[in-house]
Amino acid sequence: MKNYKVILGILLVAVAVFIIVKYILTLKEKNDLIQSLSQARTQVSTLQEQNQKLFQTLEQEKQQQQTLAQENTGLKDNLKAAQDELARIGAALDQAQKTISQLNTEAAALKTENSSMKERLGSIKELKKAIREVKAQIYQARVEMRQKADVQALLDGNRGFVVKDGKPTYPAKVRIQVNPAQ
Repeated sequence: MKNYKVILGILLVAVAVFIIVKYILTLKEKNDLIQSLSQARTQVSTLQEQNQKLFQTLEQEKQQQQTLAQENTGLKDNLKAAQDELARIGAALDQAQKTISQLNTEAAALKTENSSMKERLGSIKELKKAIREVKAQIYQARVEMRQKADVQALLDGNRGFVVKDGKPTYPAKVRIQVNPAQ
C-alpha cells in the first residue's frame, strides 16, 4: 500500500504540475489573445477613421463634380448664346456688305449722271432746253393729277344730290374737245 500511496502522490503531483503548467499556458494564451484583440481593435478604429475620411473625401468629390457639372451647363449655355450672337452679327455683316455694294453701285451711277449733267448743263442753250423739259414734265404731272381727280369725282358721283355740303355736285365747267378730222 505504500507503493500505492507513493504512486498516488506522484500521480497527484503530476496532475497538479500538469494543471499548473496548463493554467500558465492558458494565462499566456489569454494575454496573447488580449494583446491581439487590442491590436485588432486599434486597427479597426484606424480603419474606421480612414473609412470615414475616405467617405468625406468621396462626398467632397461628388459635390465638386456637381458644381463642375453646373458650371459646365452654364458655360454651354453661354457658348450657345455667344454662337447665336455671332451668327446674328455675321448675318448683319453680310447685309451691311450688300448694302455697301449697292450704295457703291448707286454712287458710281450718280457720279456718271452728275458728270453728264455737268456737261449737258454747262452751256446756256442746253440749260434752257433742260428747264423747258422740266416745265413740260411739271405740266404733264399736273394734267395727270387733274385727270385722276376727275375720274375719282366721277367714281364718287353725286349720289343723288344736286347740292351736297353747300357745294354743287355738278361740274361747273364743261369741257369740249375738238379734234381735227383726218
